Order: sequence, then structure tokens, then C-alpha cells
Amino acid sequence: MAYTDVSAKTILQAWGEFRGKAYVALKVGDLIGRDTSNGGWILANKTSGAAVAAEAVALDTIAAGSVGWMALATVIKAPPTEGAGGVMTEGVLALATDLCSPLYLSTSGTASTTAGVAPDTVQGVGFVLATDQALLKGVSRLSQLGIDSDLDLAGYKLLFANTLLREYTSNIVIIRNRADSIRRDLALNSLYLSESVFFQSDGGAIQSPNVDDNYTLLMARRNGAGMYEVARLAGGAEEAFEFLKGKLTGELKGNGKAISNVLIADEVTSAPAADATQVGRIIRVRSGAGVATSVKMCCLNSANAYEWVVLGTAS
Repeated sequence: MAYTDVSAKTILQAWGEFRGKAYVALKVGDLIGRDTSNGGWILANKTSGAAVAAEAVALDTIAAGSVGWMALATVIKAPPTEGAGGVMTEGVLALATDLCSPLYLSTSGTASTTAGVAPDTVQGVGFVLATDQALLKGVSRLSQLGIDSDLDLAGYKLLFANTLLREYTSNIVIIRNRADSIRRDLALNSLYLSESVFFQSDGGAIQSPNVDDNYTLLMARRNGAGMYEVARLAGGAEEAFEFLKGKLTGELKGNGKAISNVLIADEVTSAPAADATQVGRIIRVRSGAGVATSVKMCCLNSANAYEWVVLGTAS
């Protein structure tokens, strides 16, 4: 059995008592919130998109338009029930297994052990004290919060309307949706890193703006002069990775073929078949020791067939 709201509740204790005007009819133990547009208190509820936060609890039965006692927090007790022969037994709000269970705002000024789902419907309003007793409280709302020391969340999350921030591992912080089921994005003007950028899955991308002709620069410092462009991811009629300048310190490949240096052609013992995969390639052909080297280039001839053209042969 979860918490069950009952009528005719009794107030055992109250904190922060005040008198307020009810805009709608209220009864003892109702969770209530301010209706600033109508200048009075109404029933709190968790209806998504029209939620009314619980800020207090009604201590009286108050007619609409009347003034009565209210409090910031209360301990309520379920009324006793009368059995056969007039025997009175304690009322029941919850089972013994529900003791200390948190209570959340439900509908029509009531509480529940089930939290809302939408971000604006989740509000803690107390907890179960005994099978017939519960503490109900309103939420404290702040327009500003000044902190002059550390804010220690321990294992808890920092919740926003649609996102949350929490510790992911001992050295990673993660941003996710409020339901904590998917990752969310982070928008920054600048990002300063002291180490590396890691992609956790295949297909991670560094992207230029998704706007025609936009580009993203890769920049490096020129000693004594400042930051200069080295390359860019450029959009346009044809997307490209454009080098302004660069140095090759490892292997470079073109169409899947290694180019050891852009000014040095590959050496092979025999020319491969001339076809579309070879067109434009320059090779040095030397079948063995003591054989002169021929320099050849794969081209299309007048019959639109591919062939290796000899550019020259060593003596």
C-alpha cells in the first residue's frame, strides 16, 4: 500500500503559521499554492504545463474568498475509523513498510508516494512518519541564492527544467536530460582544455556550422607573431579540408595508395594494370638490379582506354 490521502485530517503540529485568503475552498491538510493573478491561495497540483507548486498547508477549512490559518509545514494525522460495535481504530495513511518514504505533490492539493514524470511535476512535499501520520510542507522558493562556501552535492544531481548535471565517474561530469536517460549538448563561447578530446563511439564529428559557405579554422602559433591559420574545414559548392601550409612527417595516401613524398614517385618492379584506379599516377618501374628505370604515368588515350605512358627511361 502506498500513501493514501484521507479527508477530515487532524493537525498535530504546525510551523510558520500565518493567515491567508483562499481563492478557492480549502480543507484541513490541503497542500496549497499562491495564485498571484487572483490574489489568493489555491490547491497545489502537478498537472504538467499548469503545475501549481505547494508552498503551504491549510490548517482550517476555509471557504472561497475567506481568510483562514495556514502554515509552511505541518504534521497531519488520519482520523480514526469506527468499526463494529462502535470500536474505534487508528486511521491509516500508509503501511509500516512505507515509514520514512518521501511524499510528492499529487493533484487537487494531495500528496502521493509516486513522483510526477514531467520536469514541472516533481516536487517533494514531505514524508511518512507513521502509519497514520505524515509531515507535509511547502517548497521554499528563492529569487537569489548567495553561497560563500563550497556547495557539496555528494552523490546528488543538479537539476534544471529539462536537463541535469551529475558526476559520471570519479573524474568526469556529464550533462543529461532530466530523466537521466540520454546525453545532452553543451553550448559555450570558448572551451579551454588542458589535455585531450575523446570520442566515446564511432562517427563522432568535428563540424563546421551547417550554413552555406561557412568554415572552421585550425590555427597554430607562429613564434613571436601570434596565431595563424594552418587549415580549415570549408563549406561551399564542394566541401573540403583546405591546407594553407603543412609538413608531412609520415605516410600520405591518395586513393588508397601510399605516396611516400609528393615529389618522389613510387618504385615498382612492374606496372599494374592501367585502369581508372591508376589514372594520373606516376611510377618508377625497375624490374631488377642492372635494369634501367622507366618513369611512367597512367593516362587515357585517344580511344578512351587507359595506358601507361613512358615519360622517360634512365640510361
